[in-house]
Amino acid sequence: TAQAIKLLSRRLGPASRQGGPSDQLLELLASELECWPLALELAAAYIHAGGRGTDAIPEYLHRLKLRSLGDYHSVPPDYPRTLIQAISLCLDRIRAQASRPGQQELPATVALTVIKLAAYMASQRIPVYLLMSAPEIDPGIEAFRGARTLLVDDPDCPAAEVVAILRAESLVGVDEP
Repeated sequence: TAQAIKLLSRRLGPASRQGGPSDQLLELLASELECWPLALELAAAYIHAGGRGTDAIPEYLHRLKLRSLGDYHSVPPDYPRTLIQAISLCLDRIRAQASRPGQQELPATVALTVIKLAAYMASQRIPVYLLMSAPEIDPGIEAFRGARTLLVDDPDCPAAEVVAILRAESLVGVDEP
């Protein structure tokens, strides 16, 4: 629990390091998420991205529990439902970006596609850039027969923006430069 609280405190920033009620909320969040590191990371990213500190923990847990209780059969046995629902809340926020007309609409839509493709790859670690390219390249084209690599880099949807959206929600991480 102490490690979980320390992780949450680091991720949520200075406002969460004041002690008192803040510590109680961090302990509550750690306990409710059963100290699962990925669930803690996703919760902290969600709360931090919302621009709030530890005061957002009760609302986050409420939303998480409502989701967990309503989606019992979609979670594999012995897998923490709170982790699945933490991921789901992050995806909801990306869906909201994708439905808002503007600069982030296309990158957010591609980010959702990347996550869907990654879900079919089990636990394989695949670069986001490669996952972004998969739906855009026709395997029958000449690019696969030549000696040079074809890179997909749509100026309307730069790969860096897609990665930034996924990293903001802690759904992907930097593995190697």
